[in-house]
Amino acid sequence: MLNSKKLKWKKRLGRVILLFFGVLIGLAMTHFSTKPIQDSSNKAQDSISKKAPTLSQKQVKNFLIAYYTKEDLGENRNRYQDYMTKSEYQSVTNDEDQPAKQAYKGFVVDQVFDKADIYIDNANQQVIANVTYHNSSLKNKNDRSSATTQNKSETLVISYSNDHGDLKVNDLKQKKLSDPDQNEQPQDLNQVRSIHDDNN
Repeated sequence: MLNSKKLKWKKRLGRVILLFFGVLIGLAMTHFSTKPIQDSSNKAQDSISKKAPTLSQKQVKNFLIAYYTKEDLGENRNRYQDYMTKSEYQSVTNDEDQPAKQAYKGFVVDQVFDKADIYIDNANQQVIANVTYHNSSLKNKNDRSSATTQNKSETLVISYSNDHGDLKVNDLKQKKLSDPDQNEQPQDLNQVRSIHDDNN
């Protein structure tokens, strides 16, 4: 009789131990099966954030300083080149080499960036910049004693693209924003307001 009681007790103890280990194995499997999912989702979020850098005011301003500040036409190419994609850099330098631009070389000098109102649309990686700068206009080529200072401003629409993790200027266009004569506002002004509202 004692042996049958001991046997029943051992069977119950064995079942309890087996149940305990079953619960432990189940918890361990659940823990290890969900951890890679969390890690992969974190890695996916990290890769998305690495793939989609955002533009900053400072980044755009640094480009504008390099692009607008120059002693003479083309002198600043080495300073703005790193801010542009290869194709856009080639497009800008080709434009500077046009005879119409070259005719002013040596006559319009000492250009300096003053300030810019910068509106960033990170969703479309686009910028509208109202730039103010000044330069010297010479009556005689390279004769700075005949210099007259000119204050100028212009509006640029700058498109950026992701170039190996860096946002670089991919398209650069001048736009004219004028006061509307009619009730309808120009499309470019609406875009400026829209982008400005998005940033606030």
